[in-house]
Amino acid sequence: MTIDSETSDEQSWAEIFGAGIAALHGGNFKNATKYLEAAVDIAGRLGLIEPLTDSLLALGDAQRLSGQYQMAEETFRNAIDFSFKHPEGKRIRYAFSLGALGRLYIELERIDQARDLLEMAVSMLRHHRASAEPEFLTVFLALITCYLDQQDFEKADKLSRYTYDLSKVLVGPADAATVMAMTMCAACAEALGKQRRADILHCQIRSIIQEQKKGASDELGIAAAMMRQLERQRVVDTRPIVLSFDGEEEVVLDCDITTFGGSSTKKTRKEGRAVEPKPRLRIVKD
Repeated sequence: MTIDSETSDEQSWAEIFGAGIAALHGGNFKNATKYLEAAVDIAGRLGLIEPLTDSLLALGDAQRLSGQYQMAEETFRNAIDFSFKHPEGKRIRYAFSLGALGRLYIELERIDQARDLLEMAVSMLRHHRASAEPEFLTVFLALITCYLDQQDFEKADKLSRYTYDLSKVLVGPADAATVMAMTMCAACAEALGKQRRADILHCQIRSIIQEQKKGASDELGIAAAMMRQLERQRVVDTRPIVLSFDGEEEVVLDCDITTFGGSSTKKTRKEGRAVEPKPRLRIVKD
């Protein structure tokens, strides 16, 4: 193979992978699967290490979101095996692969297995805080959901505060991922009997939401789906809430969100405008 043909093939992979990601974000999982399967094939034939792992992870997401859980599990396991055998310098893709399977197991309510995988992933990613990427947050938030589900509030509290601090740096203090981390911090504070800290956090969350009237920042597209996952696990209450802005009442209506830790595109609607769901939190005590 000549250098020119190698370059052409790599460009072909990039185009097909990009088309798969666009279809995934658009909710067209059938097309996303088709493109991403082709991207996996091209990257595998060319021996492209990082592109192959990225393609496997995206393909697994497409399969998961279309309800093909067994296929998604197999794909994520392939990503884990490949990224373990062919690690890049910091093994970040290996950690992301572990995190992807962990998030799938949360959806399947296999919390013990999810926790084991996510703890390994978080341990690796925390060693690279200096070069952290926003995608780290999806792994950290997923592990916190496991801790909350299992009522391990001490560990949930430590990791949620760490994630909150990191999220402020990576995506900003008003991004939905940061608000999600704050929500988890508040949940832990209430569960641990630290009501004053919980009240302060709730006030901060309300202030951020009120300042987001013109559109919330959600760089990772994860918050709405994450809140619904927590609700499904009976950790928090995400029923619709009413907010008042400048004396005018605005009702935020909930709707179906199909994604978790990924590419949520659906919004709630009020007066014909798309807005993000805003969470209200309560601890469910058995």
